[in-house]
Amino acid sequence: MERTIRPRGLTALAILNFILAGFKGFAILTSLITVMFVGAISQQASYTPGNDFSSLLLIFTIVDIFLVILMVLAGIGYIRVNRFMGLLVGNIFAVASFIKGCISIVSWSELSLPFNVFNMTSFLIISDLVFPVLTIVFLNFVFLDTWRTHHQFYDRIGEYEERTQHPEQAQIQPESGARKHTPHPILVFMQSLRQTLRGSQGILFFYFSIILFLLIGQVTIWICGVQGGFAANDSQNIETSQLMMKFNAKEFAFNHFVWVLDDKSSSADMEAKIPPQWSTMLSHEQPALLSLIFSVVFSLFPVIIAFITFNQIAEDANRKGYRYLLLRTNRQSIFFGKFLSVITLVIPLIIIIVFSISLFVHFIYRIYPIEQILFFSVWAAFAFICISLPSIAFCMMFSAMINSGILSLITSIGILSLGPLILRAFRDIWDPLVVLQFLLPGKAGYFLFHYEWWAILLAFIAMAVYTGLFTAGGYFLFKRKSL
Repeated sequence: MERTIRPRGLTALAILNFILAGFKGFAILTSLITVMFVGAISQQASYTPGNDFSSLLLIFTIVDIFLVILMVLAGIGYIRVNRFMGLLVGNIFAVASFIKGCISIVSWSELSLPFNVFNMTSFLIISDLVFPVLTIVFLNFVFLDTWRTHHQFYDRIGEYEERTQHPEQAQIQPESGARKHTPHPILVFMQSLRQTLRGSQGILFFYFSIILFLLIGQVTIWICGVQGGFAANDSQNIETSQLMMKFNAKEFAFNHFVWVLDDKSSSADMEAKIPPQWSTMLSHEQPALLSLIFSVVFSLFPVIIAFITFNQIAEDANRKGYRYLLLRTNRQSIFFGKFLSVITLVIPLIIIIVFSISLFVHFIYRIYPIEQILFFSVWAAFAFICISLPSIAFCMMFSAMINSGILSLITSIGILSLGPLILRAFRDIWDPLVVLQFLLPGKAGYFLFHYEWWAILLAFIAMAVYTGLFTAGGYFLFKRKSL
């Protein structure tokens, strides 16, 4: 029986299992201490526990102990590439952990604790929802062939079929395969997508990106909730607290968009005390809390894209792998195939992030109608996809320019993070220098959230132009690159 070589992504998944098991073990000790001293802790923290606080927390602690054992066993199974301990135990852990996370959020009010980012248990609940979903996807789709072991019986059947096959048919069959007629960019796209997902970069990029943006949402919610006096355990004044949180989110969002969008009222509007229309639309007509969260995520998303794009060209160029690949295809197929693979990875991430934050805000706080949340979520997902295209092309250009993956990453992150701040500083010095902010796609990308349809259309065209320019520049550099 043959043993399958373990992909690096499976090793990274095992390491994440062990790390999260350690965090969860520490949380178990904290929960046990909380159960033992619940009276003293509640009196000191100034909240009144529910009637079933101790019993519910004890049940969750027992379930967490069971999950920690499953995580350790699954991690060992990943390392050993064992079908039972890896595939079966890993799926059992993922399903049980996801169910436990959903129950924890639904019954959080019973625990009488505020749900915010500074509570370690709330972070573990997010982890209970994100990590199990990624585990199920990677175990059952990305690493599915890893669990398939070859037996001598099946090998003999294959040898028998090869011996009984007519020699002319054996020569004709490879020629008639669909793979020969598949365009080269699609083949490179499939190979690059498989290589990224099965490597450590795939699972780490998805997990830490989702966790980072969910934590950004949690911090924003905590600021608006604390400033507005929101407390999840205050059942008597819950409606008042929700109204205060909603009002506070409007104020934060309005001030934020006035600064980010440079949305200043005209002199006539200022005399009539009419607020800027664009900022008013995003903070008062749309869900202010979601618009504020998505605005922060929108500004950081191009930087996160650099972590999945930086070595698409640089890594293989540094290892001289293109010398063998160019014997079967051309540079155009390589470049655009890798470009398509990154887009395929980024779009699911956008959908997960946008709708996870939206549904979380709705089901936990219920301060906006579900129709309004879904409409704005679809709008935001469209804007995120549009801004991701020029960002991917921009990072691909530097990946083609620089052979070192680390230098390509540092350069892309530096320009995408510090560039908008420097250009904004120039604009503050002299207003006509505002045109410099359009050197990068971030400024024009905010017009995708404009209240006029023609402005959204122009922003979409601008994103296409940025994508075309950066893609042409990246392909030109890659075409002239010495491989």
